[in-house]
Amino acid sequence: DTDSSDSALTQDEPVAIVTPHLLLAVCGLLDSLLAVLPEFSLSAIKQNQILQNMA
Repeated sequence: DTDSSDSALTQDEPVAIVTPHLLLAVCGLLDSLLAVLPEFSLSAIKQNQILQNMA
């Protein structure tokens, strides 16, 4: 017999919990980086696919 509760622990994709405060902090950090170093920040965001990974 296989316990169905174990299947949630063996997922192929990592599980992440995002709270409203965490999301606000990350957005604030990205906003600050874009204000101080816009060209560098945009190229880093595109190169590392940050926005795609957040979706």
